[in-house]
Amino acid sequence: MKKWICALLAAALLVCLCACGSSKAKVITQEQAQSIALEDAGLTADQVDNIHLHATVESGVPVYTVHFDPGGKTRSYTIHAGDGTILAKGNGGH
Repeated sequence: MKKWICALLAAALLVCLCACGSSKAKVITQEQAQSIALEDAGLTADQVDNIHLHATVESGVPVYTVHFDPGGKTRSYTIHAGDGTILAKGNGGH
């Protein structure tokens, strides 16, 4: 239950950050964040299992975390929700 509440609050924060910022502020979609992570890994959605993605805020920065399992190995990415920059990536997580 706490995870859902945190996820909803993070999503609401992302919306507020975009609405309160300048008219040039942008936010990437969850689908774009997923595509960024998969492209960086050299994979397509058909090649992975168990894709999980959620919005959160880390150190005051709105991010999407993306986890997926290509071939039984969990990969994780942290994507900046504003500009799509990969902030962190690695094996494991989730």
